[in-house]
Amino acid sequence: MSAKTTKVESTKSTKTAPKAKAKKANPKAKKPAKKSLLAKTKTGLRKPQIRILQCLAKSRKALSRKEIAEKAPVDVAGCVEWIGSSDPETRASNDAKHFDSLITLRAVKFSLPVEGNGEAYEITSLGRKMLDKI
Repeated sequence: MSAKTTKVESTKSTKTAPKAKAKKANPKAKKPAKKSLLAKTKTGLRKPQIRILQCLAKSRKALSRKEIAEKAPVDVAGCVEWIGSSDPETRASNDAKHFDSLITLRAVKFSLPVEGNGEAYEITSLGRKMLDKI
């Protein structure tokens, strides 16, 4: 025998099992969750609350709920939860059910009533500081 040995490759083919077909993903199974319009922001405020604060900051006078709802596109009925009720007991109850209102957070305060429109609200210095953090 010679000093050189050669490798002999086998000509046998190896059979592999056929690959299983990949299952199609169910499109309804894992849809990304829709973001709520009431999602919290970095400051802990809801987006409508931020729009209300921005609206009050731009205004030079106190605004009623109706005026706030028009200028900061929010629902008038939702203002009870976002701004807060004038009745302390109702406000405390709503804050416990949902989230703290702007009055509870001391970002908004009651002002002198607007002519014939009932309650009016204006932004406080704390509310302006909250806007600066956004």
